Amino acid sequence: MEYQILHWIKHTPIGDAARDTSWLFPACQCIHLSAICLLFVALLAMDLRLLGFAREIPLKVLNPLAVLAGCAFVVILITGYTMVSAFPENYWPNWIFKVKVALILLAVANAGWFVLGEHRQLTGLGAGAQVSRRIKILALASLTLWTSILIVGRLLSFLATHTTD
Repeated sequence: MEYQILHWIKHTPIGDAARDTSWLFPACQCIHLSAICLLFVALLAMDLRLLGFAREIPLKVLNPLAVLAGCAFVVILITGYTMVSAFPENYWPNWIFKVKVALILLAVANAGWFVLGEHRQLTGLGAGAQVSRRIKILALASLTLWTSILIVGRLLSFLATHTTD
């Protein structure tokens, strides 16, 4: 069953294009890395502010950063899927890839909890405002998860199991 799913992913039009064109895979790598940088910088600024750094910055200033982070994450998903679909048999059997996927799912759940549950508390808070302990915990979890994802993503390049078609 697992092999059939990997085979199907590999032979989708996206997988075929990523494998059969000379420019698509490297272009996805460049765009993926650029989007990761945007996401991490946006999250770093937001999470550090929520943790109490730079309290003179009003929390409403963070809203455009949240939009930037969301857009960057969508780009990361699209380019990541494109790269994985080119050679899914190189990624899925690798335990470090599965750790990365699990960490991403946890980070998305953490962000979802913040957006759907805690974000409403921030509206109207101005410069110097303190946030709740729950929000600080979510911000710390965000920083920890995304830093871990970056590290695991880099390890994936070095601990990858490569096979050829």
